[in-house]
Amino acid sequence: MNRILAIFRNKNAALYACMAVFLLIVAVITMQIPDAAAVKTVDPPRAEDKSLQSGNAAVRNLVRDSQVTRPETLRDVTVPPPVSTRLERSRVVETKYQNLSEDLGAIDVSFKDYRSSYESIQSSLQALMTDEEGSRVGQSAELIASFQSLKKSVETLGDSIQELNRNLQLCRLEIEENLERNPHTDPPTEIAKSIASLRGSLRSIDEQLEARRLGLAFIVNEAAAFSVSDKKLSEAIKSKKSEQEIAFLAAKSEQAKIENSRRIAEARELEEKKNEAAFAIEQQKVAEEIARLIAEKEAAAVKAKFQQEREILEAEFERDLPRIKHYLGPLFVKSTKQPGGGVNRETKDSMPVSLAALKAHGLSNSDVEKACRSLLLYFSYFKAGGRGQGPYPSYYAGGHLQDGEMAAIRPAYDLLDKYAELLVDKKLLAP
Repeated sequence: MNRILAIFRNKNAALYACMAVFLLIVAVITMQIPDAAAVKTVDPPRAEDKSLQSGNAAVRNLVRDSQVTRPETLRDVTVPPPVSTRLERSRVVETKYQNLSEDLGAIDVSFKDYRSSYESIQSSLQALMTDEEGSRVGQSAELIASFQSLKKSVETLGDSIQELNRNLQLCRLEIEENLERNPHTDPPTEIAKSIASLRGSLRSIDEQLEARRLGLAFIVNEAAAFSVSDKKLSEAIKSKKSEQEIAFLAAKSEQAKIENSRRIAEARELEEKKNEAAFAIEQQKVAEEIARLIAEKEAAAVKAKFQQEREILEAEFERDLPRIKHYLGPLFVKSTKQPGGGVNRETKDSMPVSLAALKAHGLSNSDVEKACRSLLLYFSYFKAGGRGQGPYPSYYAGGHLQDGEMAAIRPAYDLLDKYAELLVDKKLLAP
């Protein structure tokens, strides 16, 4: 029993010790947490201080977590003041702009070094114009040409250096203006691109400066092979320039002579072509006039021949008129019937037989026997469209012509073959 009581007493002592420690921790916590009444008297945050509220809440959470997880360090925890996200943002942006300014400053430092190198090369070139080394250069036409080329390229490089300097100033101004206008916004990407471009230009200038230095060294080394002269390089350049101007003027004069000769030759050639063209036109006119006269002469001859043949035909017609009337008389009678390919075709007007209708009926056949068949058929069978049978057999109704039938119709065919057009002109036949 005594042992049990001893154990119980020991457990109570441990319990009392734990309670004492707990009360001590509570007292410490109470000292660290602000009074509730004081918290309630704080003005409620305005709408524009939401960022401050979120910062205070983060701080309170940090303190609460520290109290729960590490009670032994509570005495070391202090509540920091509220954090402004906007101010932090401004500091971040300012840092980015500061980095850009530092990059630009590094470029500016390199630029100043390169500009000093450029000015040194310029000074060396200027010194060569009057010093002894320059007098050596002036004794070689090739070295003079190299010197002038190098001098011109250095002047061009000077333009590039000035352009780079302007761009550096513009970029610096752009950084300052953007930071002033938008202190809470990241720098535009165009600024970083401009700085990268400036770096590229700086590298290019460095390479060109090195090339100019090497060129200058080459000229000086090559000139060492010549002795010093009383004639300065500037004077040698002027002399060469005068020689070049004289040569240029001479070449220009020669070119002018050549051009003048060419123009004279072209003018002469053009005049010859004009004369040839005028002669050709005149010849063409003469040829056309001759052709016209020949044509007129031939036309007159043809006309005279035609007239003569017509007169002969007229005379023969008058001579043969009795036979024409005997063999072709029915065709001259006016009627409203015309040959129509196996029938008598009715017409509105009464007229003699149409020559075109007779030809369509078969008279135009190149086979004389067949042409005579059609003509005899029209007289014997169709009675010339009711105009009369004429001196032909009445029994013929088509088919091969017998000798007697052929003998009877052939005179009519021959008379039509010879006088058909004249019969139309005399209106004995219709067209």
